[in-house]
Amino acid sequence: MELKTIQLDMRGSINVLVGELRKFHEVTVFVTNQDFSRGGCIHPNSDEWCCLIEGSVSYVIGSETKIMNAGDVVCIPKNTPHYFKSLTHSVMLEWGATVEEKQMRDPDMRVLVESMNAKLYPPTVIDILKDISWINELEPYTAKLREIHQRYILGLNDWFNPYKYREDPLSRLWPNTDKTINYRPEYKLPFYLSNYLPLFLIRELYKDRKDIQIEDVGAGNGNLIYYLAKSGFKNFDTFDKWCESPRLLFEDMMGSAQVSCRVNDLSINPVVIHNASAPRFCYIAPGFDNRGFVDIEDRTYYRVKRDLSNVELICFYSNLHWEGMAYDILRPLGYSFLCQDTDHVGVAWCRNDKLKEFSEKIAQWKVG
Repeated sequence: MELKTIQLDMRGSINVLVGELRKFHEVTVFVTNQDFSRGGCIHPNSDEWCCLIEGSVSYVIGSETKIMNAGDVVCIPKNTPHYFKSLTHSVMLEWGATVEEKQMRDPDMRVLVESMNAKLYPPTVIDILKDISWINELEPYTAKLREIHQRYILGLNDWFNPYKYREDPLSRLWPNTDKTINYRPEYKLPFYLSNYLPLFLIRELYKDRKDIQIEDVGAGNGNLIYYLAKSGFKNFDTFDKWCESPRLLFEDMMGSAQVSCRVNDLSINPVVIHNASAPRFCYIAPGFDNRGFVDIEDRTYYRVKRDLSNVELICFYSNLHWEGMAYDILRPLGYSFLCQDTDHVGVAWCRNDKLKEFSEKIAQWKVG
C-alpha cells in the first residue's frame, strides 16, 4: 500500500492512498495528535466510512457522539455534518466521499473545529487595519495605477481589474467571497486582498532596509511591486508566465514605479519572497528541497537548485492546503510561523533567527 502525504501541520498529517490499490473516490489516512480535531465537513451525495486503526476518538455525527477505539467502524450518512476529536494520538482510515465533497464544509461545525484547535496552538494574529495611515499614504498612487490598467481593460479578467477587486474570491474560501471582508472600507488599494499582509510586513519589518531584494512570485500585473516601490523599496524580481494578464501591463506598471524587475532569474537570492499563485511552493522549493520548478517557460529551470540562503521572510495566500504544506516544507528547513492577519487573507513565516526580532517589531499590532 502506497500513501502520499498531502498535508502536515501541528494537528498531524493527511495522507491519501495512491497506486493500484485505490478502489474508491479517495481513501484518506488521518494521523492526528492528541486533543486536536478534524472535520466540520458535509458530503451531500455520498455516505462515508471511517475505521479507526489506532488510538481513541470522539466522533460527532450530526447530533450523535460516538467514542471509537482501535478497530471500530462508523458510517456517516450523506448530508450529515461531522467531525472528530482525537482523545489520544490516533490513525483514522476514511473512504467513500468524492474529492470535491471533501472540500465542502458545514459552516457552524467548521467554526467549532477551528476554534477548538486554535485554543491548543493560538496563532499570532495581527490587525493590520488598526491604523490605516500606511494605506492612506499609498492611496494617492491608485489613480495612476487605474490609468495604466485602463489601457488594457478589455483584455483583463476580473482577477486583475482594479475596479472589480472586491469581487475576487478569497483563497481560503475558494471559489467563494466573504462580503464582510471583501467590502471592508479600509481595503482601499485596488488589488487582491492577500497582498495586504506582505505589503504591510515588508514596510514594517524593513523600513530601515529599503535596498533588500524582494521576490514577488506570480506578480501578474505588478500591483504589489508598484506599491512597494512607492514605499521606497528598489530591488525586485518575479517568476511569471503572464498567462492571465498582459506582460505589457506589468512592464508599464514597472515603468510608472520607476523600478526594474528581473524575470525568471534563478541566480537571485532574495531576502523576502511573496509566493502568490504557486502551488506547493514550487518557485522556492529548488533552494530548499530540490523538487524543482513546474512548467516555467520551456522547463529550462526544471530541477535546477537555487541558493536561497538570504531568505528571511516568506508570505503567501491563506488556505488550509498551503498552510499545511508550509509545515511540511518550511519548518524542517529552519522557518517558523510568524503571523496571519485578522481577516486571515495572508500568512507569513520567517527564518528562526529572525523570529524574535520580527515578533517584537509587530507586537503593537498583535491581537490579544
